[in-house]
Parts: sequence; C-alpha cells; structure tokens
Amino acid sequence: MKKRADIKRTVILLAHGSPKNHAKNVLLKIKNKISKYFAKSCILKYAFIQFDEPSLLQCLNRISSKVRHIVILPVFISHGKHTLNDIPMIVKSFKKNRKKGAFHSVNVVIAEPLEAHDMVVKALYSRYMTAIGKD
Repeated sequence: MKKRADIKRTVILLAHGSPKNHAKNVLLKIKNKISKYFAKSCILKYAFIQFDEPSLLQCLNRISSKVRHIVILPVFISHGKHTLNDIPMIVKSFKKNRKKGAFHSVNVVIAEPLEAHDMVVKALYSRYMTAIGKD
C-alpha cells in the first residue's frame, strides 16, 4: 500500500465557484463519489476559479514538491474564458514559480471540459425522466 507521501500524482477537480455554499457542497459530493475511481493511485483535491476557496493557485501551491504529475479536471460543460485563458495562465504562473524554488519540475495536464460526453447526455436524459415522473 502506498503512503500518501509516496503518491506522485494529484488530481484537482476544478469548478467555477459561487458565493452560495450549495456550489461548494455539490463539488464536495462529486469529489467523494469520484474518489472511489482513483483509490490510492493519486491525491484528489478540489479548487475554484472564483468566488470560493481554495482558488486554483492556492490549491496548486499546496501540492507537495514530491508530486510530479498534476491533472486538472474542469467541472465545466464547455470551453470558455476560464478554460481557454484563465486556467492555462494560472498553470503557467504556478510552473514558473515552482521552478524558481527548490522544487523539481512538474507536469500539469488540463483535461477537456465535459462537453457532449455520452455520460453527460445520459445524465441529462435521466434528469428528464425524473422530471416527468418516469424514473
């Protein structure tokens, strides 16, 4: 069994954020549910682009220097200002500052947004069926 300190990959669930607590609670539920897929293979964290904490940069800066791979999973439906500009800019700043310190380089990958993934379509159809009382 790997010890937490031995894990070299971190996954960050990244949401937009909201002044309302409900948005954070939903992301925490997603984190809890998805954690079973990652088991002990990585450290799972969450962050927000705005309105809530931790911000993406705060989250990145809290990651151990031993971590060599970071995967950012945007919980966004499509590309937009945040996925195309803000997130890459924050990652670039993080990597630049990390190289200045005594840390080793890190590979950061930003996954694609959800888009029209088959599972999103199935989830929407399920919501429809529930709405019309046929779930």
